[in-house]
Amino acid sequence: MNWLKVLAPIGILTGALVLNWQLSNTEQAPTNAAKPMAKLPVETQSVKPTQIQFTITSQGAVQPRTETTLVSQVSGKVTAIAPAFVSGGTFKAGDTLLKIDPLDYQVAVEQAKAQLAQAKAKLIEEQGKATTAKKDWLREGRHVKQASDLVLRKPYIIEAQAAVKAAQADLKKAKHYLAQTTIHAPYDGMVKTKQVDVGQFVSASNPLGVIFATDYAEVRLPIKRSDLAFLQLPEFGHNQTTGPAATLSIWNAASAATWQAQITRQEGVIDEKTRMHYVVARIADPYGLQKNNQQAPLHLGTFVKAAITGVTMNNLTPIPRHLLRKNQQLLVVDKNNTLQLRKVSVVREGEALAYLQSGLKTGDQLCLTAIPSPINGAAVVVQNNTEQSAAKKQAVAQLNEKNNIQASAKQPSHKQLSHKQLSHKHLSHQQQTRADQAPGTDVSSANDTPSEG
Repeated sequence: MNWLKVLAPIGILTGALVLNWQLSNTEQAPTNAAKPMAKLPVETQSVKPTQIQFTITSQGAVQPRTETTLVSQVSGKVTAIAPAFVSGGTFKAGDTLLKIDPLDYQVAVEQAKAQLAQAKAKLIEEQGKATTAKKDWLREGRHVKQASDLVLRKPYIIEAQAAVKAAQADLKKAKHYLAQTTIHAPYDGMVKTKQVDVGQFVSASNPLGVIFATDYAEVRLPIKRSDLAFLQLPEFGHNQTTGPAATLSIWNAASAATWQAQITRQEGVIDEKTRMHYVVARIADPYGLQKNNQQAPLHLGTFVKAAITGVTMNNLTPIPRHLLRKNQQLLVVDKNNTLQLRKVSVVREGEALAYLQSGLKTGDQLCLTAIPSPINGAAVVVQNNTEQSAAKKQAVAQLNEKNNIQASAKQPSHKQLSHKQLSHKHLSHQQQTRADQAPGTDVSSANDTPSEG
């Protein structure tokens, strides 16, 4: 009886524990069951390859095509100065700019003329004496071939002829110096500085002023080696009128203006410090001096930005550059609404846009939502806000306009490059750039300037 009293409570306690365990497992089963993963909401945009005309940007200062320091070749007092011979004054080729007292040089011309007349008279005299000597020799019954040069006075004739030539040279020199007392403009231009005035005495080699040509001006533009593949530059030794067009502009609080220019040549030397290649743009009639030129004057020394028309390529897909991931990958949403990491080929990267050569096709849905650690094949739900999408497309369109990216049908005709040609050309430039590029030399930074990588 005693052992029954002991086992009874133990049995009751054991049964209670078993029942509690069964109830606990029954309640936790639903909570431990795997829940379906929530779909990530994303925004997408359909892409379409198109034709792109690149624009390479740079900047530089306007320079004259030629600048001349006028130097006096004679000494004397300045007797007259043209009204246009002041800073900013304009003139035509051949115009008289200033005059130096010509009296001393006029006297020198007259003296040279007199010396020439004397030399000619001496020559005539010697020629007459030679004729008389020859007759006397023949009168004596001797053959002329037997007479010596001295008997026939040939040395005296040669000496007299030399004196005539020397006198003629002296006269020519005197006339030249006389002509230098009047300073003429060598070309159409403008006065930069005037360094003499009326009444001032100048010596030979004294500077009189500085002038520069105004028929056209030039701008040296630095270009990255990686950008050269996207420009059709004039080749060395070829026609300098076949280069790409360029638009020069200035933008500040006071004014905004543009000028049309043309790339006329490329310099054959790479800058040792910046590792930049330089091209030269030409601006016709920068001061608007011609009657049919209505553009605003472009003063020398003005710092301008340049947008150079580049090559045109077909079947390129522009995308926002920030969407590019490591190893040139993009996130796209497939037809099953799942994320896919797509490998793409980037032909060019700008500051805001990247241009894809392959990897996307028409209709592909580009994922615009930033996903820090995407999972390939993850299910998503597309939630495109119509108004936001329209705003994004408008922003992209404005960005394209800002970058001067236009179809070649709206631009002057330029040679189009195939993907294969441009890729090979771009690769060679990239290889050279890696060897040449010095850090911190992004001189030609611009909205459409590619990354040097």
